[in-house]
Amino acid sequence: MDARHIHLNQPSTVPSFSELSRYALTARVLRKALLAHLDETLQAVPYQEGEIIMIKLKINGQEQNWGGDPDLPLLWFIRDEIGLTGTKFGCGQALCGSCTVIVDKQAVRACVTSVSDVRDREVTTIEGLHPTGDHPVQKAWRQLNVPQCGFCQTGQIMQAAALLMGNPKPSHDQIRESLSGNICRCGCYQRIENAVHLASTGV
Repeated sequence: MDARHIHLNQPSTVPSFSELSRYALTARVLRKALLAHLDETLQAVPYQEGEIIMIKLKINGQEQNWGGDPDLPLLWFIRDEIGLTGTKFGCGQALCGSCTVIVDKQAVRACVTSVSDVRDREVTTIEGLHPTGDHPVQKAWRQLNVPQCGFCQTGQIMQAAALLMGNPKPSHDQIRESLSGNICRCGCYQRIENAVHLASTGV
């Protein structure tokens, strides 16, 4: 087939040199725009699938390195990789609050937070809340005998501690609102609320 017959559905027309130049210029512009878009996209992605990138984070004041799957839930890194089992697995859907930890003074659900999400950030688990377990919230918990089965209490305590970091003197309504996402299957809500209020007085 004659080359003229495959050009832009104009079988009897041969493009001029100026037309070819315009086509080439358009192609270069489009290629440059495409490469720029790809470059921006790649910069927005911190890692490529299958690529091993060392992630650094700090847990309870200790620097940790992770060279595995960056999407690994923080919960499993805390429990399985560094052996801090105080943080509990409850639902895996950020619905119960049992896995609550503190990241840069904010309560976070570790089951739906990836290791890459906390890159270069400060993570505190129940083990790091106070070296001897004498954080005001922990002391109030013991004083009022809050736990029954105790499974959810780690998350309750960490949520309460995060609340007091941002609001040292919360009202009872503010306490209830802050801890509303933390489920206690034993129904110890009244004791939990009273303990948070007691902790806010500086026990």
